[in-house]
Amino acid sequence: MRNEPVEKVKRYILENRLIDHGDTVVTGVSGGADSVCLLCVLHALRRELSFSLVAVHVNHGLRPSAGEEEAYVKKLCRDMDIPVYTVTADVKGLAAKEGISTEEAGRILRYSAFEEHLLPVSEGKRKIAVAHHMDDNAETMLFHLFRGSGMKGLRGMRPKRDYVIRPLLCLRRQEIEDYLNGQGILFCTDESNEEDDYTRNRIRHHILPAAIAMVNEKSVEHMQEAATQIALAENYLEEETKKALAMCLTERENGYLITEKEYRKLHPYLQSRVIMKGMEFACRKAKDLSGVHVRDVEKLFDLQCGRGVDLPEGVRAEREYEGVFLGKANPAGKKTAAESPGEAYAEIDWNEVREKGGAVSIPLSDSETVRMEFFVESEGRDFTDFPKEQYTKWMDCDTIKGNVCFRKRREGDYFFLDENGNRKKLKAYFVDEKIPQKERDALWVMARGSHVLWIVGCRLCASVKITEKTKTVVQVEYIGGKEDGKCN
Repeated sequence: MRNEPVEKVKRYILENRLIDHGDTVVTGVSGGADSVCLLCVLHALRRELSFSLVAVHVNHGLRPSAGEEEAYVKKLCRDMDIPVYTVTADVKGLAAKEGISTEEAGRILRYSAFEEHLLPVSEGKRKIAVAHHMDDNAETMLFHLFRGSGMKGLRGMRPKRDYVIRPLLCLRRQEIEDYLNGQGILFCTDESNEEDDYTRNRIRHHILPAAIAMVNEKSVEHMQEAATQIALAENYLEEETKKALAMCLTERENGYLITEKEYRKLHPYLQSRVIMKGMEFACRKAKDLSGVHVRDVEKLFDLQCGRGVDLPEGVRAEREYEGVFLGKANPAGKKTAAESPGEAYAEIDWNEVREKGGAVSIPLSDSETVRMEFFVESEGRDFTDFPKEQYTKWMDCDTIKGNVCFRKRREGDYFFLDENGNRKKLKAYFVDEKIPQKERDALWVMARGSHVLWIVGCRLCASVKITEKTKTVVQVEYIGGKEDGKCN
C-alpha cells in the first residue's frame, strides 16, 4: 500500500490542476529533506499522472559540504533513473554585482537554471516544481504580517503561479521527514537552517513552535486554511479592483490620473487598492511601494491643488482639480535645453528660488525678463487686493512644486479654466480668443510639463489662483519685449 504523503500530494495535484498529462516537470533538488521528498513523491506519481520528470541541482558553492551534496543528488537520481543536470553558480559574484543578498542571488540563479532546462519543452507543457511545504507557508504568512503586508502577503504561497508549482504545500515538515525516514531515504542537512541569522529562521525556531505549543497544536494547519480563504478573497478583490480602475484611472502621456469624482464613489478599501495599482503602473514595479505611500497619496485628495508627494522610481503624486496625477516628477522640468534647437526656453528650480526669497530676476532673452517676488501672508493682510496689471500676477506659491519653465507654446499644452477641474487646450483658447497665429508664437507661457500655469499677458490657470486657503503668495512680473509683450 502506498504511503499516505504520496496520496495526499496526488490529491493536492489533482485538486489544484498542478500537473497535466504530457507535462515536463523540472524539480530543483538541493539534497535537503524537502527537495528529496518532492523528487521521490513525483517519481512515485510520474507514470500514474503521465508526466516526465527532470532534476536540476544548483551548486551555490557557499558551504563546505556543497560538493558532497552535489555527489549525493547525482547518485540519488541515478538510482531512480531520473535525468539530472548540475549547475555551478557564482552566487556571491551576482550578489556583489547587483547589490542584493546571497539568498536572492541564489534564487535568481536557480530559476535561471530551471528555465534553461525547460527551453526545449513547449510553453504549455512546462512546469517547475519547488519544495515549499505547509510550515514554509505559515512562516511566509507571519513574515509578511510582521513586515506590514496587506492581503496579498497574507494569502501566503499559492499552489501554482504561472508554471511554478508547489505540490508539497499539503504536507507538514514533520510528515516529510517521517516519510523519508520510513522509506529509508537519506538526505543532507543545511547547517545554515539551524542558525538564527535570518528572520525566517527565527520565526521557524521560536515563534511557530511557541504557537503550536501554547496556542493550538493545529496552528499551522489553521493558517493554511486561512491562506486559502484569503487567496479566494484576494482573487475576488482583484476583479473588483479592475472594474474600479476602469472607472477612475486614466492614462496620460506622462502618467496616470485618478479621477476624484469616481474615486470618491469607491469603498475605502478599494480606494487604497486603486492607489496602489496606479502607483505600480506609474513606477513600473511594486517592490519599493508600501502602505505608507498609499496613505500619503490618499491625503492628497483632501488637500489643495499643487500639493504632492514623491514616490519611488522618480515618480511624483500631485493634486490636480480633477484628482491626483501619478507620473514622472516633472519630466519637462528635467530638461536642460529646449525641446528643439533654437527654441526659447528658461528653466527654474521653483523650490530653490522660493527658499532664497525676496525678489529674483531671470532673463528670458536679451530684451525680456521675468521677475518673481515671494512674500508670506501676515496678520490682517488682504490677499483679495491683488494687482490688476496684465503682466503682474499673484499666484498661490504652495500649489507649485519642483521645476517650472518659461517657454513658447507646445502641442498638448492645457490649463484649468475653473476650480471644478475643467481643462482647456491652449490651442482651443487661442482660437476662441481670436489671437492671431503670429502673436501666439510670440507669447511666453509659465508651465510644468504640459500644464500651463500662466499664459503671459493673457490668462492665469485656475490651479494657481489665490483662495481663502492661500498662505504664501508669489508675485510674478513679466518685463520687456514689444510693448511689454502685450497681446494686441
